[in-house]
Order: sequence, then C-alpha cells, then structure tokens
Amino acid sequence: MSRHAVGDLVDGRYKLERALGGTATMPVFVATDLALRRTVAIRVADAAGADALRRQAAVLRSLQFDTAHVVPVLDEGETPEGDAYLVTTLLEGTDVEHLVAQRGPLPAADVASIGVQLLDATLTARRVDSGLGTLPASAVLGRDRSVRVTRFRPEPERSSGAGDVACVEAGRLMHELLTGAQPQPGRTVAGYGVTVPPEMARIVDDAVDGRIAEATAMRERLAEIARTLSAPVTPLPPTEPPRRWHMWVAIGALVLAAAAIVAIVLVFVRMGDDSDTVQVPDVTGMSVQQATQRLSDAGLRAVVDGSTDDSNAVVVSTDPSPGSEVDDDSEVTLTLGAGEASVPDVVGDAEGNARSALVDAGLVVEVENAPSADVPSGVVSAQQPGGGTRVDAGTRVTITVSSGVPVSTVPSLVGLSLDDAVSALQGADLELGEVTDAEGAPANQVLSQDPAAGAEVDPGTSVDVTVASGPGTTTSSTTPEP
Repeated sequence: MSRHAVGDLVDGRYKLERALGGTATMPVFVATDLALRRTVAIRVADAAGADALRRQAAVLRSLQFDTAHVVPVLDEGETPEGDAYLVTTLLEGTDVEHLVAQRGPLPAADVASIGVQLLDATLTARRVDSGLGTLPASAVLGRDRSVRVTRFRPEPERSSGAGDVACVEAGRLMHELLTGAQPQPGRTVAGYGVTVPPEMARIVDDAVDGRIAEATAMRERLAEIARTLSAPVTPLPPTEPPRRWHMWVAIGALVLAAAAIVAIVLVFVRMGDDSDTVQVPDVTGMSVQQATQRLSDAGLRAVVDGSTDDSNAVVVSTDPSPGSEVDDDSEVTLTLGAGEASVPDVVGDAEGNARSALVDAGLVVEVENAPSADVPSGVVSAQQPGGGTRVDAGTRVTITVSSGVPVSTVPSLVGLSLDDAVSALQGADLELGEVTDAEGAPANQVLSQDPAAGAEVDPGTSVDVTVASGPGTTTSSTTPEP
C-alpha cells in the first residue's frame, strides 16, 4: 500500500486534495500545485515502484511533442523519503476502461473515434521507439471526445502468424464498448443485437480473432467508418522516426558539461563544509509555540515575522518552505495569519479560480461533481460552508462543480424481457414508449429499440421497443398508459 493519502504535501509543493484512481501501490490524486496555484494530477510511488513510474514518465515525455493523444507531463521528481512522483495535466473526462460501467454501450461513431485515437497513440509510440512501452494501458476520454493515454506498457513478443497485438487489444476494447460485454469465443458483435455498421462489426471481430496483421491497416479501415458516421478523425501519424538526434546530441553535450561544472563546484564547497543538513518540517497551521517546538526538535530556530499579540494566530507559511534542505541550526521565518478565515464566495467561479481563492484564504478544498441544467460545465454551482462564513484556518470547504446538462444514457434492452426492460429504463431515468408486437421467439423478449443503446438523451425520454409475441402471431402496436 502507498504511504500517501489525501491531505499530504508531496515534496513541499503538491497538496493531495482527493483520490482519483490508480493502484494501491501507485495511486493517482488530484492535487494543488502550491507554487503555481494550479490544479494537477499526480501519481506517486514508493521506492519499490519508483523505477516503474520513472519509465512511465519517460514514455510520456518522449511522445508529448509527437502526438496529441498522450497526457502532458508537467513535472516529475523524488521526495526526500525516496518516493517518486509524476505530475501531469488534470484531464476532465472518463477513464476509457470505465466507460461501459458508467454509460453502458456507446454509439458506433464514438467507438470508431476512440479506436482510431488509441491506434494513433500506439503507432506514434512505435515510431518514436523509446523501448519502454507502446501499448496504451490506461486512457481518458475527454468531454470533447479526445482520447489521451495516461500510461503505456510494453508489447509482448509477437509469435509467427499472429495478429498485431495492438489490433487485438483495440478490438477487445471496442467490442466491449459496442456490446457492453467482454468478447466470447465464437460470438460476433452482430450476435448481441446492437446497431453497428456491418463493416465496423467485421473489423472488430477480425481484430479480436487476430486476423489483422498491421495496426495501420486497422486504423485506416476504422477511420473511413468514422468519417461516414461524421466522427472527427485526425490525420494518420507519420511513419518515419522523428529526426531529433542532432538536437539530443547538442542537449546531451550541454548537460554533460553542466554536470561536470556542478560536480567540480560541489567538491570544493564540500571540502570546506562538513556541516549536517536537515529538512524543514511542515509547521503550517500550528500555533507559534507548537511550530517553535517542532522546529527546535528538528535542530532549527524559529523567527516570527510580525506580531504575536493574537493568541489565535497560526503559521500560514515558512521561509524556507517545508521540505527544504538547510544547514543544522538555521533560522526558519514564520509568517502568521489569523486563526480564523472568511470563506470566499466562489459560486459562479471556474473550478481553477475557486480553488485558488480558497487555498489563498488558508482553506482546504474538496470537490464534488454534479450535473446542472443551469450552470455551465466546470463552474461552481454550490459550496459548503457558504461565502462569508467565519471558520478556523485549514477548514475543508466542499465545492460542487457542474458537469453540464444532465443526460441519460439509453441502456441496451435487446434480449431482455419487457418487465426487465422497464426496470432498466427506470434505472436510467427514462420511460417506456410505444410497444410494438412482432412475430418472434421467445415471447415477451425485446427484439429492437429506438433510440439505440448508448444514445445520450434528456432524462424522461421515452424509448420505443419491439417485443416478440411468439411464432405465428399478428403484428400490433400499443402505447402504455401514462
């Protein structure tokens, strides 16, 4: 398990605000960059996983200037405890691997676009050839339908005559996004009764079964389908490796020269300096007495900047900052603030601006997302405590950020009994529309639906269904009573 938790300060700069995902040993958090006053995503790993995280960072860095389909890297480093961290842009969207669980099967146009973008990321990774990973291991689908890979993994060795592993991986994901189910041996996409262009179903089936030999070929077939479905398609990535060797040679030479100079300087400095260094502890939020004692325990001396007349005053910052390495017996200047804070009114502000205002006021931010028909996406719709409230410094303020107009995703009803279909619609905040009987078996089973599964509609929308009435029966149509 990771030692990091919400509320921790990583490397004296990144305040962990809320868990975002990841794994038990390499969790991902939403964090506030206290130096630049921005919201970021940060992945942390202890010493055992540090090398793996550094490899992930190297892959992303090697690709971020060659494709728009990877998350931008903002910072990376190591804490004094030996833990590694990777800071990236915070992506607003949904993990691709969680799409089905959250939305149900997706429209064919969206799935085709996702497939093209993931294959583009793989093709670019193969072209750059960092040697550290080319297969997308996790990705986020943004609100603008763009896909950005957040983690890559190495490809397994390809056996003779086998299909391209990137095509197999993409095919399995697309099968699940289209049907809502994992691929099963001998069962094609068409066998799930979903509305999918026949050529797209063939591509997915071929990919899953290992019948596509090259990712470029699958990408081009998918791109053509995406265009016919009016889905956006980016240009095919270049096939030639990037010509950057001359730039890296120059940079390498400069780095080596700089490293040599630094090494020489350090040798001479350390020859005349055998003093020990200590790390400045985090004393923000403490009283002057508590902070002074904590610094003394660490071998440092506290100097107060400002008046100490206010008995409720607490430390709001220190110079040097927490985590800094300083000489033993150094002075640490304490800047004091009132023990209470007035909560800023951030309703109507963009999330980033709201975070900055609350952090500047000495408060901790907790974010919740909720749909809203009245408040634009990304804007604060509510807060607790409200603006103007007097609270203790360090109090947690919860802001509710709008995720946009509420929508309902139409569930897949084909194959369900009529009663089960009604239950599924109610669970999605939708209503049963016109019910048409048609010859078919087994009786009372839904044969088709309109709108199709995966469509995003307004809550309360009616969904029409065609239901099997058994063999040899007459077709009829009924509309449920309100």
